[in-house]
Amino acid sequence: MVIMHRAPVLIIDDDPLCCEFVDAALGRAGYEVLSAHDGVSGIEMARSTLAGVILLDMVMAGMDGIATCRRLKQDRGTREIPVIAITAALDSRYAEEAHGAGAEFFVPKPLTSENLICVVKLALDANHANPLRRPRLYARFRVDLPMRCTLGKDGETGREVMAYAGDVGSGGMLIWLPEMVVPGTVLHLRLRLPKGEVAAECQVVWQDYRAGSTATPYGVRIIRFLRKGDQLKYRQFLHQLKAKGGI
Repeated sequence: MVIMHRAPVLIIDDDPLCCEFVDAALGRAGYEVLSAHDGVSGIEMARSTLAGVILLDMVMAGMDGIATCRRLKQDRGTREIPVIAITAALDSRYAEEAHGAGAEFFVPKPLTSENLICVVKLALDANHANPLRRPRLYARFRVDLPMRCTLGKDGETGREVMAYAGDVGSGGMLIWLPEMVVPGTVLHLRLRLPKGEVAAECQVVWQDYRAGSTATPYGVRIIRFLRKGDQLKYRQFLHQLKAKGGI
């Protein structure tokens, strides 16, 4: 039995095949899917419907996804709807630009049903938990720091892999992992700072798949620090980076 979800999902994409895939994949999971094939009509549809989340293609003719996302986040009627940015481009700058425009999540094409359903559920859960939330932009600082990453909710029994952070901020960080994980995955990170190691529980909110690459970039949000004093140590580290200038 398929449980129907109350909030529909709006996809804004000029590729009809992608829209059909999303409709079929999310329809089987119990979601109602609405489609718009350009930024202008997508914004109008977002205003006139009670969409719970928006899937937004970054590369479209006319108004592209970045401009569309900015318009959505500036509009009082649509700015609270979580936006999941999607693109077939392999350049991670699209993910950074999407987040800068206000998108809360990022997934690459080609989309998979598992990945799509996971990130839509994550976006809806976040929105329902705090429907009046505002997108928050954190200062980010370029780093190249090694870390140990444990997959799974139980950091003591999960499998550990080596990774590194590409940039860090007070709310999250960009990390590189040697294997694929889906958005929503909980990670335990042990980051090696100049004044010692800090441990934090984080959740993956976007990924940028790169065919043939030995490492995959992920955007993660920090859920909590795991040891006493680690949060202060991390803040002091960010303060030192701030004095040198962010990105």
